[in-house]
Amino acid sequence: MLVLLTWATEGVYPLAVLAAAAGYGAWPARWLLRGDSPAKRWTLATALGLGALVFLTLALGLLGVMGRIPAWGLVGLGVVMGCVALSREDFRRVGDQAATGVKLRVVLMIAGFALPATVGFIGATLPPGVLWVEEGRGYDALEYHLQAPREFYDADRITFLPHNVYASFPQQMETLYLLLMQLRGDAQLAAIPAQMLHLLCGALAIVAIGVWSPPGWPRLVATLTAVSAPWLVIVGTLAYVELGMLLFTAVACGLLLDQLRAERPDTRAMIAAGMAAGLACGCKYTAIVLIAIAGWVSWMLLARAAWRNRAIGGAVFAVAAALTFAPWAARNVAFTGDPVYPFGWRVFHGAAWSDAQVEQWARGHRVPPESASVAGRAKLAMRELFGSFERSGPPSGQAVFR
Repeated sequence: MLVLLTWATEGVYPLAVLAAAAGYGAWPARWLLRGDSPAKRWTLATALGLGALVFLTLALGLLGVMGRIPAWGLVGLGVVMGCVALSREDFRRVGDQAATGVKLRVVLMIAGFALPATVGFIGATLPPGVLWVEEGRGYDALEYHLQAPREFYDADRITFLPHNVYASFPQQMETLYLLLMQLRGDAQLAAIPAQMLHLLCGALAIVAIGVWSPPGWPRLVATLTAVSAPWLVIVGTLAYVELGMLLFTAVACGLLLDQLRAERPDTRAMIAAGMAAGLACGCKYTAIVLIAIAGWVSWMLLARAAWRNRAIGGAVFAVAAALTFAPWAARNVAFTGDPVYPFGWRVFHGAAWSDAQVEQWARGHRVPPESASVAGRAKLAMRELFGSFERSGPPSGQAVFR
């Protein structure tokens, strides 16, 4: 009962943010995916709208005009825009597609989602570090994912935090947590809504995987495979960034897959894919390589279009991704002089960093000496990937191997 009460009271805030995001993104999504299914358009709309809310909040924060009234104004405007867009939507195609579903697949879907959904639903209402021993009992959430926006909230502006290097990483999700703090009127009270928002981003990522999977059994297998990863729930019940990144990644990959077989890739779809990839990069630096660059290379190699058309589509994707990530690079240049602070230190020599700290950082993140060889790295990778069913395997595997 307490869990339901918490969701009924605190869940209003993340749901309001998602509703506003869908409203802001509905209009560009309608143009970018003209003629596509409503399910794809609204999934893209929510992803793009989250980016719009982030950049609007970032702008207000940099200008020092943050507050509860501007925050609710942003959300209210987005909700109104979404209502107008909904009134113009034709959902008959969705109904036709749903009518062709098979009852067995629906039952299996519900059964597969029941356990992770229940654990996530409960876990998101608990303070960080209470439910899981993993992740240092929520250390990362407390030290920077929530701490950085809390300091911005207390200062009434977004500024450089020289004592917390992680505050200069791209802060796509953290800026949404800052927006929640403004909506809630209290930084500490926004911690639970922040966890709920992160969990809901994971749910939307599963929706995106389903929407862009072939209908029928392939869609069932894809979504159940995704939802069966325990890390999805473990990370999802903390105010982290990974599930936001997963949402943007799923949308970007789905859009790229749609254009694999096209003789002439659709420019608008490639713009949308690039924007989604850029938003993923805004969640975490590693997405620049693992999502944007890897996605671009994979599509360029696998697309069926002629090389000229492939080059045009790839260029559109790359430019859209770069422009969407650009606000974070611009913020860092303004604050530190280094667009990818602190990793560009040897080139840009950003503020509040040093050669000693570069070495300390490298030492702390370096592969242990005993695993530095090729064989050692392979052994380490195998242990991380397959060494614990509790962390990476399906729930059925956890039950067997406990």
